[in-house]
Amino acid sequence: MPSRLVSQFYRDYFKGKPMFVIALEAFPPPSMPAMYGFYVNKVYGLNVPVTELFSLPEEMRDAALQHRENAFIWMPNCSPAKLETVSKSWNRAIGIYGKLGSVCLLEVSEKGDLQPSHWSPGTIATGQVK
Repeated sequence: MPSRLVSQFYRDYFKGKPMFVIALEAFPPPSMPAMYGFYVNKVYGLNVPVTELFSLPEEMRDAALQHRENAFIWMPNCSPAKLETVSKSWNRAIGIYGKLGSVCLLEVSEKGDLQPSHWSPGTIATGQVK
């Protein structure tokens, strides 16, 4: 259900933008783009490349995140603990700007920027080092 809901949201509001998923599940990384892209690509026929960021090598992830301002970024089965883990390992703040059930809609800061001042007041930022 969350993937279908996310795909409908993407279709209605982000169509044509890159789709990035941050998944900490135990699925084999090669299966993730097909799994997370099933509804958006097979049901809605949008042919969107889906990039799962967490399993990528750091250089590839950083290159993909150069396009984050124009991307739709989401995390299935989102939790504060997962966001904190990702934020610390990537040295980036991760903000939640929306939720669709157990899915978080995210924005990701520049590397090393753990307190982005430009984020909207409604964004919940994680990974801030104290």
